[in-house]
Amino acid sequence: MTKQLKNDEVNSIIETLKIIEDIDAPGTTNLSEKVIAQIKAFEEYLVADGKASKTLVNYLGDVKEFTNYLASQSITDLSEIKRIHVTDFIDSLNAKNLMPRTMNKKINSISCLCKYLKTNSILPETENPIILAEDRVKI
Repeated sequence: MTKQLKNDEVNSIIETLKIIEDIDAPGTTNLSEKVIAQIKAFEEYLVADGKASKTLVNYLGDVKEFTNYLASQSITDLSEIKRIHVTDFIDSLNAKNLMPRTMNKKINSISCLCKYLKTNSILPETENPIILAEDRVKI
């Protein structure tokens, strides 16, 4: 017996596909091919980890925003992420006057990305670009 997907789940899957499509479409992003491949591998990791479709949408949207920021800083490989990149990105989010929960959601998404990068030896174990206790906004 197949399980029928709820409308919210279907919409989340469609949103995820649009994010990936946007990342991959020529001329729609300034991301390097290597970063695009790394984001796709991160998506596969999230799916294999059993993340819910809405979580996929949120994480990938936040990661896309972060990687676009990195590209504007001439970062062409996620192995190049340093602490300063994360803190500068957080500062750019602060300048947008986002709600604390929105900020923390984005920070958690970046944390998950960094965990993936370390687990897969893309980011050195000694590099700690995100420190949740310091980076999360106090609510």
